[in-house]
Amino acid sequence: MSYDRLTTILNGGYVSRWHREATIPGQSNAEHSWRCAVIAREVFDMGWAAVGMYLYHDIAEVFTGDIPATLKWEKPNIREIVNEAELEWQYRTGIHIPEAGMTDATATVFKIVDWSEAAHYCIEQLKMGNKTDQVAKTFYRLMYRCEDLAQELTGRGKPGQYSKRAENWINYLHIDWEMSGGRVIQERRLTND
Repeated sequence: MSYDRLTTILNGGYVSRWHREATIPGQSNAEHSWRCAVIAREVFDMGWAAVGMYLYHDIAEVFTGDIPATLKWEKPNIREIVNEAELEWQYRTGIHIPEAGMTDATATVFKIVDWSEAAHYCIEQLKMGNKTDQVAKTFYRLMYRCEDLAQELTGRGKPGQYSKRAENWINYLHIDWEMSGGRVIQERRLTND
């Protein structure tokens, strides 16, 4: 075992997320990855191998840093460049998650878990008093993407175990957002636009 490799992996947990947003407090990749692993296991009843993949899923950000999803959504060319750089780093270092053998449904759930964790983080921000428009905007953008992915699961003709779990989880997140005061922020944004 290479302890330099281990140090690199461990340092991946220190990468800051949400650095463009005013958050209370910030979130590290370690926190995000652990929360994704828990959601995968508890909400989607995914196996332990999948849980391990979530712990490593953003490891290449030790090389690139966290590039906000909102920027990657608005500028697909940036997403492509960053994805290419991360893949090159993963293969150069031998530190990567084995995605081979992942079914389409599992890959879709993988993204739902990743984005819904970020949406849940927005809810926590709201509960801690962060009522900025950016938190609301990010929450809704994440949830729309999760809903689209959940529709993909249902639309494949074989809804299976994941589609109902995704639907229930997304509904819970919407309810939790509204119960935490998120609707007020959204209404304020609509009246100010």
